[in-house]
Amino acid sequence: MEGKEKLYRMKVAGVESVTVPAGTFEAWKLEIASAEGDPGSQTIWVDKATRKVVKHAAVLPQMGGAVMTSELTP
Repeated sequence: MEGKEKLYRMKVAGVESVTVPAGTFEAWKLEIASAEGDPGSQTIWVDKATRKVVKHAAVLPQMGGAVMTSELTP
């Protein structure tokens, strides 16, 4: 397998209150996209207090634009 280096652009879009099965958190909302213009994007919410990822959503162009979401559970 050969790997190719990819560049991504990450932006802190702000602070949001996000509710997941583990509770409600004040979290930084991070938006990630290809710096090279490739399709797809990711959004990650990071708890301000613990700095844990509490939610992650990714748009998967290879699956017809499906959205994969994962959330922190207790």
